Amino acid sequence: MLANKQALIRYRIINRMLENGQYVTKNEIIEACREALDGKQISSRTIDADIEAMRYDTALGYDAPIHYNRSKRAYHYTETGYSIEKFPVSKDELQSMAFAAKLLEQYQKMEILEEFSDAVQKILSVLHMRRLFTEKPLDFIQFEHRPVFNGDVHLKACIDAISNEEVVFVTYRAYNKGKAYTHTVHPYYLKEYMGRWYLFGYNAYWKEERTYALDRIEELHVKHSATYFPCRYDPATCFKDVIGIHHGTGDKPQEMLLRLSADIAPYCLNQPVHDSQRVKEATDDYTLISIYVHPTPELVGLILSWGSHIEVIAPDTFRLEIKRRIKELLENY
Repeated sequence: MLANKQALIRYRIINRMLENGQYVTKNEIIEACREALDGKQISSRTIDADIEAMRYDTALGYDAPIHYNRSKRAYHYTETGYSIEKFPVSKDELQSMAFAAKLLEQYQKMEILEEFSDAVQKILSVLHMRRLFTEKPLDFIQFEHRPVFNGDVHLKACIDAISNEEVVFVTYRAYNKGKAYTHTVHPYYLKEYMGRWYLFGYNAYWKEERTYALDRIEELHVKHSATYFPCRYDPATCFKDVIGIHHGTGDKPQEMLLRLSADIAPYCLNQPVHDSQRVKEATDDYTLISIYVHPTPELVGLILSWGSHIEVIAPDTFRLEIKRRIKELLENY
């Protein structure tokens, strides 16, 4: 048996003997290790080296809180519940995980995540995260509030249907419709946008791909007897050249030239509106950028939200569309 493997066995034996706050003498450790290693002779110096490694060896990463009690002439763990079987992490790693846990809090009411709540709590307990929160809670960090939408209840069913290539019945009430209609949908893709989830799939009646907001779905059931029509292309490519949820399956994306004022340009350059964004020209007064996208309603809304800080230079058709929307907006005032 390799020496390093023997050492790992000894570490596990020492750990097992010290768990649950037990006090163990060196002779007891030696005897237990000898028995586990088929009678191999174990010296007192070997156990001393093992304990030293468990305490301070950075490669092992145990940082084992082993203390020698002189009055009892025995070793014990000073940290309740510690075990090398529970993966150790540094304080910096704990702080990072605390940040991540706080980020996840805003999603805790989503039904699809409820089945993982117990597992998350177990992990936090193993990492002594509760102790860290108690000592220094991250109350000084606030994330953007994420409201919970009714559509989240359909997330798991949609994921299962896509994964299993199953046709679904979708009872859907569109925003501009007073009545709900049932559609036969071959689901292909899920996308989140602005805190809402959308299902993209093939509508058998209309014989075209359509997008459904999950919070507008009233019922969703698998149609087991139906034959599933696989997507003819990678559905993710439908949203590659769009901003928002209106996919582009027909025409090619267009080059949009947008002129940004000097005060808004740094924000847009630091957080691009699309992966295709490129700087075409930069002066002290403005920055001209280009993006290759489809002219979706979400893009229109984004441009209007920037007000006078942005101007659409090209294409002419999209520039005229923005101009028309601005005139409509002025009529309200």
